Amino acid sequence: RSIARLVGVQGGNKSGKTGEMLIEAAILMTGVIPDSLRGIYPESKLIHGPARVRLEVTTINAWDVNLKHKLQWFHWNGRMNEHRLAGDPRLGHWGWIPQRFLIRGDWDQSWNAKTKVLTLQHPETNEPWSTMQVMTHEQEAKEHNQGAFHLVIEDEIPPEDRHRANVIRAMEYDGRVITGGTPPDDRGAAISAAWFFDELMAPGLEGANPDKVAAFVFWTEHNRTLPPEAIAAVSEGLTPEQRRARLHGEAIHL
Repeated sequence: RSIARLVGVQGGNKSGKTGEMLIEAAILMTGVIPDSLRGIYPESKLIHGPARVRLEVTTINAWDVNLKHKLQWFHWNGRMNEHRLAGDPRLGHWGWIPQRFLIRGDWDQSWNAKTKVLTLQHPETNEPWSTMQVMTHEQEAKEHNQGAFHLVIEDEIPPEDRHRANVIRAMEYDGRVITGGTPPDDRGAAISAAWFFDELMAPGLEGANPDKVAAFVFWTEHNRTLPPEAIAAVSEGLTPEQRRARLHGEAIHL
């Protein structure tokens, strides 16, 4: 429900932060508001036209094996239920983009592997509509200094110069930038990601200017689709400091 221009989403591993950010992209690109958000989702966030979205990921492999499945309508993201069947909403979700928005109803027709752009069609006219450009942290900074976007999603904390470039790319459309991540649990890398806490999380949690910056914290233990016993087994081998970073997304550089 936040309308902030800059949003920080701090969370533990598998806490659900990536899915929540991708829901924002799916809503913007399709205009479809999930039933659970009807009546409370801000109308001002909808553009009633083709949306231009940039998704920044760590590597293209991360997109292939993790993020794209959260958008594919035919892909079940979660566990099977006691009857070994997919689709139990207690245990996961299907991909967020409805089939009718894909070109000819086909993901492979909508996704261009060469340009790394997902193109949706208008569900009534079948004309090309919204687009999502997928970029990675590995690309040079100058490649980020192109285009204009209504929404930029940064999945996992990017280098600060990439973030600055993305904020500028969202400026033309008066757009938004949502940055989510689990801060590194080793001190050297944690310090390089400290900008995320200083520029987004601290002012957002403070709530001084909710129209400008907002921040949210997700805990892995609060993801209701994960089995508690699995979380407990993973946390056993972690130090208290690593547990705070891995499960709560706390910035250990502090």
